[in-house]
Amino acid sequence: MELSPAGLITLLTLNVFQTFTSPAERYQAIDREIKTLNPDIATFQEVKRTNSGASSIDHLLPSHQHRVVKGRPGGYVQAIVSRYPIVRMLEVPFRNNRARMALGAVIAVPTPGGSREVMVLTTHLDYQLSHHEERRAQVKAIFAAAADFNGPVAVTGDFNFGDGEAESDAIPGTYIDVWRSLNGDAPGFTWDRENNPMANKGSLVGEPSRRLDRIFWRGGRALESRIVMNQMVRPADKTRPALFPSDHYGVFAKLEVR
Repeated sequence: MELSPAGLITLLTLNVFQTFTSPAERYQAIDREIKTLNPDIATFQEVKRTNSGASSIDHLLPSHQHRVVKGRPGGYVQAIVSRYPIVRMLEVPFRNNRARMALGAVIAVPTPGGSREVMVLTTHLDYQLSHHEERRAQVKAIFAAAADFNGPVAVTGDFNFGDGEAESDAIPGTYIDVWRSLNGDAPGFTWDRENNPMANKGSLVGEPSRRLDRIFWRGGRALESRIVMNQMVRPADKTRPALFPSDHYGVFAKLEVR
């Protein structure tokens, strides 16, 4: 297995779609692409978790032994999976929505000088189109939780707002939007109503295609970022629409750790 060079990490974020719509086909496709991407760290949203503690992403990245899965059973459970040791974890509750939160892990990443602690947070924000103020408060809570951390920070997940929406002003200027920093004005939709029928079916009335899934980074350069999980698992036929790995596309990044 090829590891990232010291001083670099590769990172994937993906909303895996909690519903049981064709789970075997979808998760097999997710597993295949993740094996190809082989990220050092992956964050997942909408993970399905049973009362026994088993989760729908337990089989993904089996070589990555360090993982935390947190959230309300039967609800929007989130997970962080890492090839490197997790030193500690944290939770950021949202006062205005107790069903949602941010999950964080401090990870010991190898560097040329030994190791560097990196904080990785993942979240799934309020989804209602009109809830701009609710999401703004949630964004502020997440970044406030990392404000005093003396090291690199990645904030990832399904933010449920797109480019130019009101919540954007709550993101500190010390962070870069990794995909946007490397891809200019390209749309980069991860919620793609025009091409992914699963997203189209799950859209709210009046909701456009948007770039909902993001990676924000503080602590080095962004070296690569691309949209992934955007290829069909199977095409449409007379009885059913096309199937994708999820209703969301994922985002993959290569990041410098300073």
